[in-house]
Amino acid sequence: MRTGSTVKTILDKINGNMVNYDILRNDIIGNKEECDISVIVPVRGRKQFVGPLIRSLKETEKEDNDIVITIVEHSERSEMGFVTDHGVSHIHIACGRDDPFNKCLAMNVGALFSAKAQYFLFHDVDLIVRSDFFLNIDKNVEKKKCKAIQTFDKRRVLNCPSMLTEDIIKDKVNFDDFKEGWRGIYDHGRYGAPGGSIMVDKDTFFRVGGYDPELWHSFSPEDLFFWDKVSIFTKMEICDNPVNDIYHLHHPLQQHTNPDFKDMMALYKRWYHLDKACKKEICDYKCKIIGKYAY
Repeated sequence: MRTGSTVKTILDKINGNMVNYDILRNDIIGNKEECDISVIVPVRGRKQFVGPLIRSLKETEKEDNDIVITIVEHSERSEMGFVTDHGVSHIHIACGRDDPFNKCLAMNVGALFSAKAQYFLFHDVDLIVRSDFFLNIDKNVEKKKCKAIQTFDKRRVLNCPSMLTEDIIKDKVNFDDFKEGWRGIYDHGRYGAPGGSIMVDKDTFFRVGGYDPELWHSFSPEDLFFWDKVSIFTKMEICDNPVNDIYHLHHPLQQHTNPDFKDMMALYKRWYHLDKACKKEICDYKCKIIGKYAY
């Protein structure tokens, strides 16, 4: 397949599924705060995980970091308004009953219309952290002088078994007790896909054109694609000095729930084999779309 054909296919798909952020902005009560780190959590359903995640993030030792947490819900009806009672921002993106969850859209809307920040941290709702989470990120960023970092070591999360997950939901645990081996927490022995919890500075986010709701929805290679785009302009580091661990809550696997997954992976593979100049052309195009909201 010619590279020019692949670039055209991707740009045509972006244009064919263009998101009108101006219309979305009119329906959103944004957050006008300014902060160091805007933590953006995209959700649909999994309401039982929201409380534990908020508790774990709120218990972090922040030092001088000023952090705003925003739950961005993409659903037919909002179920997460309760988070504002816990000092957390909430954005609801309304959609049709049969519309697929679009994590990319939720993350972009959070970045564009929540708190104005130096860094965006895109964090999945099923990932619990210890109180030293931000301290460890700070130390890694300072040592590596980086603009983008996965907030945990290698491409590995530690997994909580189902019984522990139930106790986490019931608020019966101390998150600082978490470590490999405690109450069955385990490393499954292989690295996962990039993503889950990624922090990038705002300039890098806008430079790559943010995430890509025009291309991906549901369970898809959206994090792989974003990681690749960031890597064109700067190195995506990992939190390995000191090591930062995060903990994945137990839930049914989603790998086979997206009927378009096979086609999406085929498109991703075509992207992956493009040369840097072609990838940059696509990033430049997305940058023009997202860049009008930069600050």
